[in-house]
Amino acid sequence: MPLDQTARGAPFGLYDTGLILALDLSSTVGWALGDRPETLRWGQWLLPVTGGEGARGAGFAERLVPMLEEHRPRRMVIEAPLPPMAQTNTHSARQQYGLNWQAHYEAWHSSCATSEIDALTVRNEVMGSHRPASKDRIKREVVAFCRRRGFRVTSHHQADAVLLWLCLYRRLTGVPICAGPLWREVA
Repeated sequence: MPLDQTARGAPFGLYDTGLILALDLSSTVGWALGDRPETLRWGQWLLPVTGGEGARGAGFAERLVPMLEEHRPRRMVIEAPLPPMAQTNTHSARQQYGLNWQAHYEAWHSSCATSEIDALTVRNEVMGSHRPASKDRIKREVVAFCRRRGFRVTSHHQADAVLLWLCLYRRLTGVPICAGPLWREVA
């Protein structure tokens, strides 16, 4: 196979991915939607803080379902929740797993394929690094990375969704990953 082709036979960047919706799930849901980087849109949904888990779930559905119905994405990629043993807070663990389940459920009803990629893998494949000195530092680095590439995100939630979208897009189109801090990004 020629080096300028993906496994599907299409030249790099010409594979029709269809619309991809990326979700960074938390009490503020970051989202990114597009079929290629030039058309990518992003934003965030602030879920209710009062009313408990039911209100958060309803708030999430009230935003996700209309997006799925209006745009009909072909794929949804979700930031994978931390594994149970890595969870440090019961409330945030329940929220992560609950929103994750709900996203899969709504996607199924919309005939939208779903996948998950964990944050460390996303940062490694797209940015070439994934373990900064602190949690606050990675948030700043992710936002700065997106802004340097023309994605004018306003929060780390939006930036995480953009990175997640870029990661799946690169995988689908055959763009090589960023191998690490010693390697220049190739695309």
